Amino acid sequence: MPEQPTPHPRRIAIVGNAGSGKSRLAAQIAKATSLPLFHLDQFFWSAGWFMVGEQAFTARHADLIARPMWVIDGNFARTLTERANAADLVIVLDLPLWQCLWGVIRRVVTSYGTVRPDMTPGCPERVDFAFLRYVWTWRTTRRARTMAHLDTAIAAGKVIVVPRRRDIRKVWLALGVAPSTRG
Repeated sequence: MPEQPTPHPRRIAIVGNAGSGKSRLAAQIAKATSLPLFHLDQFFWSAGWFMVGEQAFTARHADLIARPMWVIDGNFARTLTERANAADLVIVLDLPLWQCLWGVIRRVVTSYGTVRPDMTPGCPERVDFAFLRYVWTWRTTRRARTMAHLDTAIAAGKVIVVPRRRDIRKVWLALGVAPSTRG
């Protein structure tokens, strides 16, 4: 008997600028759908903010996206095309710069020096000029490249772009579940 189509997405990727709320939305979706949650930062960074290495990260990523169900948040352009193609749904948080900067400021103020739940143990919250430049220039330098990695997923109708926080309701409609409380 042929496999029946899944009524709700079982593989969800979330991308966007730092401070846009990727990790928070991923946690809310995982809670509302009971899908397993993976934060790519935990697979890329080892304790002390050391990168795990490109080969190790690529292998870890391949293992993740081969799973039958997941919610994955994070950009990591070198693996984005494969992740988007494996996903049933890709959510792009394309919020204005000021909202992302506010998200970063709020995150630093509330978490500075502690390890957030979406980070690797031994990687406490920090902020530096390079990170702020990344946030400041994401829309002008990385957004177009991010969207280019999503070309096939866009053509397949698997991408939802969220330009404003109030548009997050499109995500919950696509999931067919009620929004979870803050995750």
